[in-house]
Amino acid sequence: MSAAEPTPPPGSSLLARFGWAVKDKLLGRGDEERAYDAVKLVHSEDLHKWDRFPKYQEFEGITYGEYRSEAYQLERRRRTVANLINAIDELDRLATDEIVEYHSELVEVPRRGLVSRAVRLPLPQTPRPGTSVESSAGSIREGSLEVETGWRRQWIDLTYKGASRLVNAERIEELEHRLGAMSDEQRRTIEEVAASRYAHPVLFISHRWESEAHPDPSGSQLRKLRALKDCFVVYDYSSFPQRPRSEQEEADFKKILGSMDQLIRSVVVLEAPDYLTRGWCLYEYIVASLHRTTVCDEVQDGRFVTLRDWVSTDPPVALSYRDSFESQQQNYINERILAAMNDVLPLYQEAAFQYEDDRGVVTELLMEHLVRTLPPTKHSQEYVGEWETAAWSVERLRPFFSGQGQVPRFESGVAIKRFESSVPSNLQDAVNRRYEIKRYGWMDLLNPLDSLRRVSFHRE
Repeated sequence: MSAAEPTPPPGSSLLARFGWAVKDKLLGRGDEERAYDAVKLVHSEDLHKWDRFPKYQEFEGITYGEYRSEAYQLERRRRTVANLINAIDELDRLATDEIVEYHSELVEVPRRGLVSRAVRLPLPQTPRPGTSVESSAGSIREGSLEVETGWRRQWIDLTYKGASRLVNAERIEELEHRLGAMSDEQRRTIEEVAASRYAHPVLFISHRWESEAHPDPSGSQLRKLRALKDCFVVYDYSSFPQRPRSEQEEADFKKILGSMDQLIRSVVVLEAPDYLTRGWCLYEYIVASLHRTTVCDEVQDGRFVTLRDWVSTDPPVALSYRDSFESQQQNYINERILAAMNDVLPLYQEAAFQYEDDRGVVTELLMEHLVRTLPPTKHSQEYVGEWETAAWSVERLRPFFSGQGQVPRFESGVAIKRFESSVPSNLQDAVNRRYEIKRYGWMDLLNPLDSLRRVSFHRE
């Protein structure tokens, strides 16, 4: 693939071009070399062809490197019709019979005397064709509000509702006109993008090996995973080079192990009776929690749910004039994450590894994850008025992994509400949600009142 910058799609806005450039810079364009490029991907349709997972050397699946390259080429094609695809999505959303509210208004009913009597007031706005108006008092009849009046002034709430396809009739007509004018080439491109496998996400399967020779000899995990749709999966037995390995496979395997933190994304955690007793399983569970990238969690262990929720609790956006308030909230989040890790670490310390040398490697990886995940702590400076920011380091966290660490107490007088990540506990729910990962809204973070709204009077 050429390393040249792609030509911007015709008609692309300056903002769209800037957004795509940023995306390419952050996520890559598919032609960069990655340590995990040799990983083979299993498509969800493949799961229905097998009785059990094939060994890596016996599986002819595409590699992650090939997937990234093809996915970027598809993305370039999608960009040429991005506005049309957005129009199709908007049309699908609007052209439904779902009842939606499109206007609300408070109407004043003035005093009319000591004796109550019925009056008719004209509606402030004529309902759109096919829609209706609901009132908090009285009734709506023939375009008027009928209500009893008395010696007190009243305020009545009017709500205008209707089927989405009627409420948004003008916008739907505009979208249909735009889509009707598309060229045959644009239509073919849209169909190609919609049908391509390379638009499907990649999920990482965290599971317990049921035997040393094969992780799923009975095929029970395979049958369960058949619930997945429109995705690729990383399943270690079929995705990573297995023993005996050639010289090249051994080199690829070492690179893959060194990049596991990059692979553990969009994670599916499969339940097993002894899942929480295995070192690599716990490593994957912890990393998925720290990266808040779990799409399905069949285990739903309360300690990990708590860790995942607190890591998903984004610190408020700090503003200088109220730095003390938000710094204490940030410190409170740090305390909760460390306390949750303290609950999890005894499991990790007691977990079994097939090779004990793996424990040291995994421990270093976990500490590096925490360094990147934990928000920096804040410390007030006497007589200065501003708060000092202190980043985390591996040395600062090492005592926790030797069983000697104590959760420090920070200046955290202002508690904050924990975000509920609400990860599905079964595969079907994850599929229905299209493997969505719930996040705290960035618009909420930018709200100046966000810190006050998230204050909690209950300290966990």
